[in-house]
Amino acid sequence: MSAPTPAGDGICRNCGAALGEGAFCASCGQKRARPLEVGRLLAEGANQVLSFENAWWTTLRELTLRPGAMVRRYVAGERQRFVNPILWLVTTATVLLLAMRLLDADIGAVQAVATEERADFELMLGAIGYLAVFGALAVAAAMRLVLRERSVGELYVLLVYGYGQLMLFQVLLYALGAASTLWAFYASRIVSGLFYAWVFAGYFGWGPVRAVPAGLAAYAGMVMTLMGCGWVMVAVLGLVERLTG
Repeated sequence: MSAPTPAGDGICRNCGAALGEGAFCASCGQKRARPLEVGRLLAEGANQVLSFENAWWTTLRELTLRPGAMVRRYVAGERQRFVNPILWLVTTATVLLLAMRLLDADIGAVQAVATEERADFELMLGAIGYLAVFGALAVAAAMRLVLRERSVGELYVLLVYGYGQLMLFQVLLYALGAASTLWAFYASRIVSGLFYAWVFAGYFGWGPVRAVPAGLAAYAGMVMTLMGCGWVMVAVLGLVERLTG
């Protein structure tokens, strides 16, 4: 069987639609296929990673500089430009987990836990970013009771993007050794709540009088919900271990 090669028959090899005169398929957006060359593959790969409009870089940039406005754009329908919020959260949670392992982070909150419970607490901290995928739904539903004009899905996206960005904030703290004491750990929680306030201010157009308490309350709700989910996870894993051991 001969090797497959892009054919010049005017058919998109990605979706099967007829190609026009442009460089991209009008149906699926894929670039017109060209013969494979190593140099072209390297150039295209570098361009996708380093491109100013790459979805990952764009999402990171906008969540860092204009988080509320970015989430508003996503909710309004500007989806292709940004990474899916759940994918963003899972990715940043993975980055945080790897950072905790590679940096061997000394976390003040862990040192405050009784020695016999530290292993469970560390396990919970490692999983808490993933648990946020589900925990944020409960918090969004609670917020919907107050913000009745907003949908649960809209509030969920707001919480998930914000929490994903906070995962990267935690990576920075661990890299700087800024979470090694208990007071520094709690101070980072306050900063995290203020970040949510900033997100709310940009998204809803609120002033600080309304955004700050709302952001702190939302973050506190996320923390309490995720801690509850984490301890349930630890309890279930312990039960499974006892039953199978």
